[in-house]
Amino acid sequence: IISFCNGAEDDEQKRNTVRIAVILLGALAVIFALITPVMIWGLPALFSVSAQAGIFMQQGLIIYAFSYPFKAGIKFICAYHYSNKRAWQANLLIYLDPLLTPLLLMFLPQLFGMNGIWLALPLTQTFVFVTGIFLREKEKQGQHFLYLR
Repeated sequence: IISFCNGAEDDEQKRNTVRIAVILLGALAVIFALITPVMIWGLPALFSVSAQAGIFMQQGLIIYAFSYPFKAGIKFICAYHYSNKRAWQANLLIYLDPLLTPLLLMFLPQLFGMNGIWLALPLTQTFVFVTGIFLREKEKQGQHFLYLR
């Protein structure tokens, strides 16, 4: 829809579409993050894991739930850049994830033990999201950081 609005040069509809998408994605991400702690208590039994593994699983999924809003934001920001013919920025955000995650998976467990493994994704998603916001702000200022045609 954003791409269509760009082609039609309908900036008002584009802003409305972006606003609706942000509200919807934000609300769904928060809802999923809030229901995760409630839903995970049955998972250890479902997968027949030991009590100790179940505790790690429950703690980890609660930590992991913090990444949901950032994941939603990244998906939207990437789609937004693609729809505005800025594939370079979208690709940068997409490939930052697999570049950063393994590095954090190597170092965070050294600092935080088992929770370091679970922290890797929320921290990666947060960093990529902040990078996406940075790119968007540069675009709004007319600087078009990494804008290649």
